[in-house]
Amino acid sequence: MSQIKALVCDDNLATLALIETLLKRSHYQVLTAENGKRALKIYLEGGVDVLITDIFMPEMDGLELIMDIRRRDPEAKIVAFSSGGGMYSPERCLDIALQMGATSVISKSRIRHDLVSSLETIFPEQSAETS
Repeated sequence: MSQIKALVCDDNLATLALIETLLKRSHYQVLTAENGKRALKIYLEGGVDVLITDIFMPEMDGLELIMDIRRRDPEAKIVAFSSGGGMYSPERCLDIALQMGATSVISKSRIRHDLVSSLETIFPEQSAETS
């Protein structure tokens, strides 16, 4: 199998850089977007195997992005993450993301520990190749 291409979307540039580094160390090809509108444009250009997105962002939030991509691509692989926002706890935000079509969810505080293993669950054939 060829290298998996991940599109990471977050308006927090430090988190974006952290996730990009984690994924590259695990042999993923990584594209980044600072907001949902940019991520949607990149996704629609094709070739993305998995979208990894924050939920709270300006311009187009992660829930809108998840719903739009899910509507256009019912087979899309989507991982959502959040630290919560406003009156919503991270757990509530992630529950909503699952209801909107996310394949998997992670608390933002657990990204460093859980992201790669979550992707290995989504792409088991890839984890077998890199083991």
